[in-house]
Amino acid sequence: MGRTKLVTAYWMDIYGPPYYGAVPNRKERYLGSLISHARIGVPIVCYTHERNLEELTELKAKYSLENLEIKVKELSDIKYADWYERIKQENRPETFSEIDGRPPEVLWGKFDIMETECTNSDHEFVYWIDVGLQHVGLFPWWTNPNRNHPAVERDIELKFNGSNVLNKGVFDALENYIGQRVATLVSVNRESSEYLNIEGFTAWFRPRSNPIAGFFGGGKQAVLDYCACYWEYGVKHLEKGILCHEQSIMKHVHNTFDTSKLYEFQFETHQYHVPLFHEKPWESPADGLKPVYRCFMDMTLGQNYALD
Repeated sequence: MGRTKLVTAYWMDIYGPPYYGAVPNRKERYLGSLISHARIGVPIVCYTHERNLEELTELKAKYSLENLEIKVKELSDIKYADWYERIKQENRPETFSEIDGRPPEVLWGKFDIMETECTNSDHEFVYWIDVGLQHVGLFPWWTNPNRNHPAVERDIELKFNGSNVLNKGVFDALENYIGQRVATLVSVNRESSEYLNIEGFTAWFRPRSNPIAGFFGGGKQAVLDYCACYWEYGVKHLEKGILCHEQSIMKHVHNTFDTSKLYEFQFETHQYHVPLFHEKPWESPADGLKPVYRCFMDMTLGQNYALD
């Protein structure tokens, strides 16, 4: 058994009430990216609900995804699910801030299952990775080893792959230096709304530390501490009747969490809309704004190209 484990989730076919989840046309991206995740070379567990279990089981068999473990957890069993539902039923104007198509059971649920995996897993390091992370909006074409294949645009096994950057080398490198810290991707620009006007919430500290939720993790105890801090602020949101993007809550965590337990990889943009993005790696500000995929290159190199 290796030292590192990945965790993700696939809760689909919930487009209507009560969850109003992601639109069905995202399935191709999510499943194609999951295939690539499962071929990184470290174990990965994917949580799902009963309605998608057969779909994932068939995917695992069809593509021989031996590293993929599938676990069932219904959205109704996610931490504070009853509380989310009560707030939704109240129809407060602030209730659905930024979460159209992304219910709190899914957005916040990643912290619930990360707590479970960090508590029960024998692995030293546990990382969350969004199921659809490997797509061309974040990972340019040059990161896809299949980019010149004639079927790349129509075959999900080929299309959603950034493994020239996101590969086992990332996690082998992190094992050598992450220790009991949490690796996070942070934008130097504001990413989400923060409810700073609510008594008891943190002020706008650390303005260039704006975490995104697509990837985070590290030493298990540090991750558990991070999740506990997340829920501390999550409950404050719930007490005010607010359901929001998980990144809004993560911002409060980064304002107050022990920074010695954080390893923040900075970026400036998700992508830049010039041909250079898809042609060559970003190397310096001379190439434009630093894209988020470069953070995974920094992880492999063990030298964060910080922007501060």
